[in-house]
Amino acid sequence: MDQMLRLRNNLKRFAKEVNETLPAALDKNAEELVEDARTLAPENEGRIKESGRHYIDVDMEGVRAYVIFGKGTDTPEFDDVFHAAFREFGTKQKGGTATPFLFPAYRNKRKRFKSRIKRFINKAAKNSVR
Repeated sequence: MDQMLRLRNNLKRFAKEVNETLPAALDKNAEELVEDARTLAPENEGRIKESGRHYIDVDMEGVRAYVIFGKGTDTPEFDDVFHAAFREFGTKQKGGTATPFLFPAYRNKRKRFKSRIKRFINKAAKNSVR
């Protein structure tokens, strides 16, 4: 019975550690993604580069990182930058070819992002076991 109680306490500490450290890992990943996407964004497309931003959402369902380029509900100063998605995915109109910048930046850093999250989770696991 003592082992079950110890296991339960360790799992509680682990969950607390993960909830405290995971937002930092996701924030670092999202910040890196925004910087890389800015370097890949088209130069002559208005304010796409400067409209890149990220934020972390923590609630009862979990932790999520959002990376936004262009118009968003969070920043009215970028309401005129509605064409970021057109550049990323292209359009059907003549000359509306895609110039992706966000997904290639993610693809270049995907392994690094996964390993960073694994490191943070492993560190939380080591810190929670007593």
